[in-house]
Amino acid sequence: MTTLLKKILVVNDEEAIKQVMKMGLVKLGYDFQFVKNGKEALEILEGEEFPLILMNLRLPAIDGIELYIRIKET
Repeated sequence: MTTLLKKILVVNDEEAIKQVMKMGLVKLGYDFQFVKNGKEALEILEGEEFPLILMNLRLPAIDGIELYIRIKET
């Protein structure tokens, strides 16, 4: 698997979920980055490419649906 295919952006503000996901992603060898809200996700996506984005629908600042729409438009 190429490096790009193993790169994941996780957008979630819940610490418990973050810890569980982190354990699984580390075990599977994924390169990942966590952000806490949609605004941070958009800032990261301006400079980096992620083939997979996992996000919560209920997020502070910009919710998951609005984030999806903005990502799709770019």
